[in-house]
Amino acid sequence: MKFKPFAKRAARVLALGLGIPLVLLVLFAMIFGDSFIYFPSKYPEGDWQPARDSSVVVEDVSFAAADGTKLHAWYCKVPDAKATVLLLHGNAGNVTNRYHYITLLRKTQLAVFIPDYRGYGKSEGKPSESGLTQDAEASYAWLTSHGVAPESLILYSESLGCGPAIELATRVKVAGLILQCAFSSISDLQMGVIPIPLGWVMRTKMANTSKIGRVTCPKLQFHSPADEVIPYKLARRLHDAAAEPRRFVEYPGLGHNDWPGRYESEWRAEIKQFVAEVVK
Repeated sequence: MKFKPFAKRAARVLALGLGIPLVLLVLFAMIFGDSFIYFPSKYPEGDWQPARDSSVVVEDVSFAAADGTKLHAWYCKVPDAKATVLLLHGNAGNVTNRYHYITLLRKTQLAVFIPDYRGYGKSEGKPSESGLTQDAEASYAWLTSHGVAPESLILYSESLGCGPAIELATRVKVAGLILQCAFSSISDLQMGVIPIPLGWVMRTKMANTSKIGRVTCPKLQFHSPADEVIPYKLARRLHDAAAEPRRFVEYPGLGHNDWPGRYESEWRAEIKQFVAEVVK
């Protein structure tokens, strides 16, 4: 079937009209995609001297990733700790925004090590998916070289931190993996914002669903149907792809940044039970 000249011109204009914006969108995702994923707060942003309980002693730790990037972490040791938690935080702020996790987990007799990714807090460099994985590996290496046995090490991750936590759990031995506000992939998150598949051009992919099946340690996943950032269905998609043993716990009405909120006692009880099950 042949187009008449007018029809051919109309088709050409329509193709250009749709094609040019799409090309621009792809280029935008390639160049600026990461700027919509990482929101670091550099030192001195944050409360670096919070009003602390005198019994809570936080140690500043300096170490380096495999590529030489200098990193910083907060470490809170606990006498007779049941386990040590390596906490990989979300995409915004820095360690100072996670001080409440130190105090809450300490009540459950857990030591806590919270590193800042490269580009966050007092850590040098610029964040990237491969960089965050290196930072998680360096944190694990520091802890295991300073007396923490892998059999008593729990990975705890929130939101973006679930990406490097899952990747790390496929590479090293840990007692268990806790995922809070986790997601299936960056591509799935992007599709919820712009319903055009752009994940293939973005540098940060965090294809968690394709990796979680290779994590053999016990897994505990927290989420809320009210999470306004990470859709509940993406958390369930990740859980469904995970190998046993696994457990999914949901708390209604909690926003993405409200954890553990009014469910503190239930949240702590779940973690305490999980630690008792996986740390022998």
